[in-house]
Amino acid sequence: MIKFIECLVPLDKQEAFSVAQRCWRQTSHCPGFIKQYGGWDQKTGRAIILAHWQNRAAIDEFMATTHDKIAEENQQHLTYESCKVSYFNLVNIMPSTKVANVSEVGFVRVADCKLNPGGAPAFLQDQAEIWTPAMSECDGMLGGYLAQLVTDPLRYMVISLWRDELSHSDYMKLQFKYARAKVNLESYIDELVGYQLSTIPAWDIDSLERKTNTRFSTRCL
Repeated sequence: MIKFIECLVPLDKQEAFSVAQRCWRQTSHCPGFIKQYGGWDQKTGRAIILAHWQNRAAIDEFMATTHDKIAEENQQHLTYESCKVSYFNLVNIMPSTKVANVSEVGFVRVADCKLNPGGAPAFLQDQAEIWTPAMSECDGMLGGYLAQLVTDPLRYMVISLWRDELSHSDYMKLQFKYARAKVNLESYIDELVGYQLSTIPAWDIDSLERKTNTRFSTRCL
């Protein structure tokens, strides 16, 4: 399951938000936690955070036992004007040339897709047969995820992970154009919101089980 967090942060409080975000490293101890990464969306300036969990039960346990303690410690709620949280069930994992640790991901592209009724079969087919192969053959593509919103079966999120922004830019100049010419997005997508963010290393979190190197202390600094 993927927890998608979007926060509206005033410019003069972005540094304080980022410092507070480090406190969530304590999540690495929680059962069922996998990884977390995020950054500032290039278009809107909003903070975007994606947290991966094994299942909803693990998230519920975290919310009931640990979340409020960290939130009280970092006082992050004082740094943003709004915070929206959405939960997505994992549908598919994109293949890639290598399996990336969270510290290797330098750039993330998210396509938040609201489908027309009956549009899911064509959307999923195009993802499997056109978009995923086009991205997977690119140098610097580190994998990705297709997920479905828990509360709305017509809303999907396509998340692609990249070594850096240049790798994604090269994909947009070449493979994206060829793939786009093969699909008829308007036939099944009602609305599409895109996010692009360079990840902030200080926001990276890996579960203790996944870590091979400890880049940061789990203390709130």
